[in-house]
Amino acid sequence: KANEFPLVETEDSLTSILLDSPKRLRLEIPMDIDRLGVEEKLAERMRTRPIFEGLFEAGYTATEFVHDGNAKQNFVVFERNFVLN
Repeated sequence: KANEFPLVETEDSLTSILLDSPKRLRLEIPMDIDRLGVEEKLAERMRTRPIFEGLFEAGYTATEFVHDGNAKQNFVVFERNFVLN
């Protein structure tokens, strides 16, 4: 379940979370991203880009997209040292 993994919210929180080197973690993506205005979409992209880059550089792979309709949340789940079988 995605809610069990550490949540990365900002680039600063990424730094502290990576110190624990969790196997899996998650990044929340706005549920209504298609409804955001141009400036809001750009702000979200600017918030998440350094997080994606930091995770990829630290050896994480985006492995799934989770939609939690009950909580009205979307997450990208990342796994460290992921190997596709």
